[in-house]
Amino acid sequence: MEWPTGTGKTISTPMKLRDAQLSDLDLLQYWDSKPHVVAAMGDDEGWDWPAELGRRADWLDMLIAEEDGRPIGFIQIIDPACEETHYWGASGPAFAPSTSGSVRRRISGAVSAPG
Repeated sequence: MEWPTGTGKTISTPMKLRDAQLSDLDLLQYWDSKPHVVAAMGDDEGWDWPAELGRRADWLDMLIAEEDGRPIGFIQIIDPACEETHYWGASGPAFAPSTSGSVRRRISGAVSAPG
């Protein structure tokens, strides 16, 4: 990932994605309390992180992004055609499985660095 430094140069560091775990609970709740995350949530209710982190489904990935071993954000990847609440609405042909059996996925999430 490249980050601008304000000097016209960029810093490039590798980003790692790992499965979110129950051990990430305090961090995720902290990020959820940050004003920019609260503002982005709008009228949506907050997440029940203990329940969400315990979920396992083949249409769902919950990932923590890390840079140099430091968590910098959360990413949720879903197949909206299989997600049971249909929060994203009807999923049309753009999300249908391809002939190879793979499913296109939509990425949602908030990247937030602590601090």
